[in-house]
Amino acid sequence: MVDLDHADPGNSDFKTRQHVAIAKSMRVQADIQAIKTQLQLYQSMNGFYPTTEQRLQALVTQPQNDPRPTRWYQLFRELPKDPWGSNYIYRNPGLKNPSGYDLFSAGPDRQADTGDDDWGRRIAVARAIPETYCLAAAAAAGA
Repeated sequence: MVDLDHADPGNSDFKTRQHVAIAKSMRVQADIQAIKTQLQLYQSMNGFYPTTEQRLQALVTQPQNDPRPTRWYQLFRELPKDPWGSNYIYRNPGLKNPSGYDLFSAGPDRQADTGDDDWGRRIAVARAIPETYCLAAAAAAGA
């Protein structure tokens, strides 16, 4: 694994890996936003989110266990996989969000609750963008 914080930014291999890391992070962010949108629709129709046991599969096939949705519609034909080919992790109630749900990618190690989990936040993308680009963008924005 490449350490993006300490690699030589002039190295073309580094730049390629950096672009791949940015693309994967952006994909996770887009997937999580799409799933959250469908979860909100599910909740607005039924008054509750799918349970951890029902999983995100409740957006694809009607749950057969309680609580059963009274107004169920197929919201995805199939669930997106994260960039590493794994299912997104969904927990309701969440461990990090006990009053809501957790939704994240287990990241490249494919193990939930480790340091490389990707929650779809922009910080992961910003960390991978070269400092010179960030400075140029800040200057252009008048910061």
